Parts: sequence; structure tokens; C-alpha cells
Amino acid sequence: MDTTHSINSPSALVSRLSLLWPFVLGIAFSRSGAIAGSYGNYAQTDAGTLTEASALVALFVSALALPILFMKDGSLNRKFVYLLAIATIILMGCSLLGLLALHFFSFPYDLAMFFCSTSAVFFGRLSLFYWLRRIKGMGPLNVTLTVFAALIVSELVISLYVSLPQNFSYFVAALIVLSQLAFLRKSFFRSRQLLDSTTVHCNDYFGYAKSFLSSKRFLIVSAFGIGLTAIVIGLLRGYPSGDPIAFTGNTRTGYVFLTIALSILIVALAIKGYKNVMSLGAWVIMQVLACLALLCYAAFPADLHIGAVFTTTMNAMMVAFAWYIIVAFSSYGWKDPYYYAISCYIIWIGGRAFSRITLSNSPALNENSLLVSVLIGVFLLLSAQVVYTQYISIAAHEAKNDLEKTTARKSALEKLMGLDGNMSSTDLRKTSMTHSAEIVGRQFLLSRREVEVLSLYALGYTQKKVAQELHVSQSTVHTHIKRIYIKTGIHSRQALLDYIREHAV
Repeated sequence: MDTTHSINSPSALVSRLSLLWPFVLGIAFSRSGAIAGSYGNYAQTDAGTLTEASALVALFVSALALPILFMKDGSLNRKFVYLLAIATIILMGCSLLGLLALHFFSFPYDLAMFFCSTSAVFFGRLSLFYWLRRIKGMGPLNVTLTVFAALIVSELVISLYVSLPQNFSYFVAALIVLSQLAFLRKSFFRSRQLLDSTTVHCNDYFGYAKSFLSSKRFLIVSAFGIGLTAIVIGLLRGYPSGDPIAFTGNTRTGYVFLTIALSILIVALAIKGYKNVMSLGAWVIMQVLACLALLCYAAFPADLHIGAVFTTTMNAMMVAFAWYIIVAFSSYGWKDPYYYAISCYIIWIGGRAFSRITLSNSPALNENSLLVSVLIGVFLLLSAQVVYTQYISIAAHEAKNDLEKTTARKSALEKLMGLDGNMSSTDLRKTSMTHSAEIVGRQFLLSRREVEVLSLYALGYTQKKVAQELHVSQSTVHTHIKRIYIKTGIHSRQALLDYIREHAV
């Protein structure tokens, strides 16, 4: 089997997507379900304060799990995560059906509507986070294909909701969300084909993960950049008075077309091997869209929906970019992927919601369009400066191979973001080998216990010490090792180590 996973023809691209489809649909259906529960569709930029309030409440509830996830190194139990995914999908579908019932019977209480809406957003995000954790370790090209294909599919599904009566759109959204259960199990059998062992460019997020300090610095800087850009998006979505901006049929079609076109462009550039497409390229695209939105708002003050085309496209690009960043954090950090997903969404959605609500409820802002324009420009400039200045600085450190600086300092922020290197060399080696053993396990369909045995055996543990570490008998360990040799076709400890260094590091 070809493990290089290159895409050099349309048929190869179709073949890759045929393997990725469960993850693409899972992400797309989770996102579209959350949007359906939040404000139905993108007939306008959002639904104002109500939309962002439900997003903030959902984020607050999610954040309650952060202390637990922060204290835990490594991933949550796989069975627990799988059962959690099933539960969140079902509960998201029930929340959408609850909204349908409230609308159908003209239930008068806004609090009930808000509860169901917030529930749909909360469970939709958890479902989305599950699918993002499932593409961890698949390599930057596979991740790029997955997130932007999912963005395209979700935009088409949301467009379907626009064309339906609101009651019926809730029903259709619930069915689409619940359909994830049908292919949830199938995703487990595709990891082996999708593991990517190709060379990663050093200036891609996944490439930075291979260099200790630069990876942490770049990811931390990117988090700041996401937060500042989120503030810009929040202000643009309610420009200038804080009210939602309604689309016409033409401008909504234009926004969908532009989003799909840019997604295809990014995927095409990634396939061609452009090194900066998901590092600098993504930021450039979003900042150009922000400038175009602001320019159109100023040029066509009576037709704000024209500027909203670029605003909503920018929001969509940030959605896919945030997904990509979450997988990069998960692939590098030592915490559970849910930790990075929740943290990233707090920065991204939290920043957007904060600026949107502030704009809507501050007369000093929403009655002064010039001040709003200046604020957008300031935050846009700050986001550009933060990202580009640090990118240049990091590149300079890489070129000089400044190893002393890469290991000397560990900031509190690095620890909070789960990117700290505060481990002994033994712990670091053990964690690294566990990760490599998991990759080999997916390649050869090893059981969970066989992966645990492999990680310790490859570290040089004797069979007796492996048995003591796992609290099993020595004969059980011996049986597991024999099965590992049979499944991998490798018949010595050194050959296992050589394979791991070549294919799983």
C-alpha cells in the first residue's frame, strides 16, 4: 500500500475524499446543525445578541471541563469519548426537534427557545470536536482537505435551510444531524489508510510541531491572532449599529460562491505543495476579506449586504482555519484534543461574541460608524502585526538553530495552553513513544492493550517489567508481543524500533 499519500491526479483526489467522507460529513453536519439551532440559516449575518448570547453560554458550560482536562496529560478513554459522541449527536437532534415543537405550537416563552437553541449549539460543538479529534495524526494535507471540504458541504446544507420554511428546516436539520450515527462507526476503519507519512513543510503548523520552541511560540501567537481577528469579525457582522445585516438572494449566492471558490483555491494550493498556504496564506485571505468588507460598507452605506458578502466569507474562512489550528494543537500538545478545541473556540467564538454584543449594546459605538470603522482597522492591524512579526522572528530563530533558547524558558501561558515542555526527559520519551505506538497500532489494527505493550516494549522494558507496569502476568505480555510480531510482520525489538523511527515519528 502506498503510504506517501500524494495527490497527483483528479482520480487520486477523488480516492482520498472517498476515504475522508465520514469525517467531512461529521464536521459539516455538526456545524450546520449548530447554526440551524442558533439562528436557522445565513439569510442574514446572524441573529444579533441572541445568537452570540447562546454561543457564550455554550462556551461557558464547555469551559467547566477545562480544569479537569488541564490536569490530565494524555487522551481520555476511547470508549468514553465514543459514547460521548453518540450522546451529543442524539442530544443535538433532540434540541432541534425541541425548537421545531416550540415553533409549531407557537410556544410563547423566549426562555424555552433560548434553552433549546443553546443546547443545540453546545451539543453541536461537542459533536464537532469529536470529529476534529478523529482526524488527529492524518497529516496537514488530509486535514486541509477535510476541513475545507466540510466547510463547502456545510455551506450547501445551510443554503438548503434558507430555502425551507423555518419549521421544516428544524426537522430536516435534526434528520441530518442524527444521520451521523450511521457512519460514526465506519470512521474507525479508515485511520490506517489516512495516516500521512509525507514530509511536512517546516513553515506549516504541523511542521512547526517538529521543532520544540518554535511550534509553541507560533501556536501561541496564532491564538492571539485568532482572538484579534475574531473581534474584527464580530464588529463587521453587525456594522455599523449592531443590527444583523440581511442578504438579498444575489448577495447570499455571492457569499456562498466566494466561500466555495476560496476553499477550492486553498485546497488546490495545498495539493500543489505551496508551503505557506495554511500559515501566512490563510491570514492574508482573511485580512483582504476584512478590508474589502470595510471598503464596501463605506462605499455602499445603503446596501450593507454587499459588504456582508465579504464579512460572512471571512467568518467562514476563520471557521475552517480554527478547525485546522485545533488539529495542529492536538497533534503537538500533551493534553486531550477536547482541551485544545474548547480553548480555541473560547478565543475565537468568545472574541467574536464579545465584540458583537459590545457593539449592539453600546450607544457610543453603534451611533458612530466612523468610530466603529477605526476600531475595525486598529484590531485588523494588530492581528497582522502580531502574526507577521512573530512569524519573521520565529523563522529567524529556525535559521540560526538557536537550541539554547528553545529549551531555556517555559512560560505560564505555554503551560495554560497545554504546550509546555515541563516534563522530565524520561516522561517526554515515554509520551513520545506512546504516540508513535498509537500510530503503528492504527496502521496494523493492534488492540488497545497491544499498543500499550508495544510502547513499553519499544522503550526497552523487559517482558517482566512490562507486566509489572500494566499489572498483568508475564505470560500475557509474551502473548501480546507474539501477536504484535504476527500483525506487523516484524520479528525483533530492534526491527520494531527501526520501523517506528522511519514511519511513526
